[in-house]
Amino acid sequence: MTPVPPSWLISGLKKSHLVLGQAIAGVTQEQAQQLREEPDGWTILEIICHVRDHQEIYFDRVKRMVAEDTPTLATFDRIAMVTERNYAGQNLREVFDNFVQTRQAFIEFVSTLDDAQWDRGGQHPLTGDVTVKTPTLHTVLHDIDHAEQIGRILTDAGLRP
Repeated sequence: MTPVPPSWLISGLKKSHLVLGQAIAGVTQEQAQQLREEPDGWTILEIICHVRDHQEIYFDRVKRMVAEDTPTLATFDRIAMVTERNYAGQNLREVFDNFVQTRQAFIEFVSTLDDAQWDRGGQHPLTGDVTVKTPTLHTVLHDIDHAEQIGRILTDAGLRP
């Protein structure tokens, strides 16, 4: 398989968060706190908080792999984070603004990497060997996955065609 070139990953980072922003355009704080995919599913606000925190964790992993020799990358409990970080009580626009700020820092950081740094690796307890490319690609795909999820929630609520 041909590896994904770093330029494609950087381009994906520059674009995928825009899709997420379009998904929440016009969504009110009240809608974000109430609308969810299923009765026990996450609200739109909880989804955006999750995406923000996921990105911070993955950006940290990238920085560690560049700075350290084969670091062990910790797992995280995405379900526990919902209550531990009080996702339901956060402000949608502030959360998204923070997400965008972190994305800009992520883009700036990886834009400076050379080929050897992109290939630096770490060890994840569940998935094994990963390189800097792995969490970068995962971040892009994660944005798109949750943008689609939010679109379905809004469509089901009659707020989008």
